[in-house]
Amino acid sequence: MNQENLNEIEARIKNLVEVIPEIRYAAICSTDGKVIASVLPEGVDEDRVGFMSGVNVLSTIKLVKKIELDSFNSCLIRTEFGYFGFWMINQFFFLMINSTRDIKLGLIYTDANRTIAILKSMLPSKNVDVHPGILEKKLNDLAEEFRGEKRIFFSYAQVDSEYFNIPKLATELELYPKTEVMFFQKSKQTGEDVLDYMQRGVEWCNIFIWFNSLNSLKSYAVFKEYKMAEFLGKRIIIITNDFNTVTLSARVCWLIHYDPTNGDIAEEILDAIENYETLQHPIG
Repeated sequence: MNQENLNEIEARIKNLVEVIPEIRYAAICSTDGKVIASVLPEGVDEDRVGFMSGVNVLSTIKLVKKIELDSFNSCLIRTEFGYFGFWMINQFFFLMINSTRDIKLGLIYTDANRTIAILKSMLPSKNVDVHPGILEKKLNDLAEEFRGEKRIFFSYAQVDSEYFNIPKLATELELYPKTEVMFFQKSKQTGEDVLDYMQRGVEWCNIFIWFNSLNSLKSYAVFKEYKMAEFLGKRIIIITNDFNTVTLSARVCWLIHYDPTNGDIAEEILDAIENYETLQHPIG
């Protein structure tokens, strides 16, 4: 797509926003969540607009396929942030509009369709480098959370296994519905390379639990597991007997204080999982 085309596309979007005062902002996005052109007010993050719009469109595409329809042309959503409209331009690009009033009323819907008709000739419909894989993963993660499946990976120094009662704690957690725990003594397969086990476990889990201790802080394997979980955006819970040993960067995770005499650690972990999205500060 050349710069001349981009300039023309931006002009079309700007004209749409300026002509209809109810439209707060608009953007042309690709189905992998990238913004191609936009008119956004101050304070609205372009990357977030692209990502969330891409997730909405991709989930609608999946729904349409699920109910065995060929495709959809537009999708209108009412939210607490106003009305959102998504119009497919072709299989790679779509128009997103945020409005203060119902998009089906007045000139919004008519002008949006008129703009789409013009943009169809300006945006490529083949040989486009669009890969919605990251959005697919996000949708899969959301589906898993909706189903309530808990796939927990324990990361710890092996010398701490007895102190943290790792096998016993895993057994207690697996008594709860849809809960599975993976830890080294049980889950490493015979002949499996340690690095392969680490990667398999961290990619498999949707909850990563780090048993933080002076021993684990010296462990290269634990460090690698933690950084991998952080990079993949896993929900991370840290269990420690001393909050001072937790690095500053890790304190944004959910912290649980460990006391060997406390028999309710499994319940505290489940509570942390259920309330993870409300995390504002560490708990103890």
